[in-house]
Amino acid sequence: MKKSLIKRSANESGFTIIELILVLSIVVIMTAIIIPVGGKWVRETSEKEAIDSLVATIYSIQSYAMAHGVFTQLIFSEDDGRTIYRASAPGKVELSKKALPVGMRVADSSGLKVIEFHANGDIINFGKLTLIGKSGRTHITFQFQRGRMIISESKRTFMARSHLNAWSPRRYFWHVTSASN
Repeated sequence: MKKSLIKRSANESGFTIIELILVLSIVVIMTAIIIPVGGKWVRETSEKEAIDSLVATIYSIQSYAMAHGVFTQLIFSEDDGRTIYRASAPGKVELSKKALPVGMRVADSSGLKVIEFHANGDIINFGKLTLIGKSGRTHITFQFQRGRMIISESKRTFMARSHLNAWSPRRYFWHVTSASN
């Protein structure tokens, strides 16, 4: 064999197999750390968005009840292993139909399974709706005749309350406070 075949010339460049294996092992370790954290973040975000959508639907049916002077309700049911909630009013099949994320459901111990509003927008049955998801429990407390809903989850409490003023019967303002665990 010629010596010139074994020697590299000055203008040749590249990585050795050891360098490539080292970089590849670092990438594999970082991926093994990031994937579980990313999956948890996606799940928590999905459940948070579902709760936000549920709250928006509740406000929507309450507004519909006041605007049209009719009784409205939100009913939870199971459909193909997923929890579905339907908003309806008399004379309409349904105002809205949405599904909670897979694994999220209404707790068996929940005090509320149906949310109903009078034609004036007042809630009929007050109490606590408990949702169980893969990232924990969320409690939505409906308070009597105050137009107030409190949402408690892992570390924060969201409060929405109505204020009366001359031009609008109900205005909602959000207050965020820390919850005691």
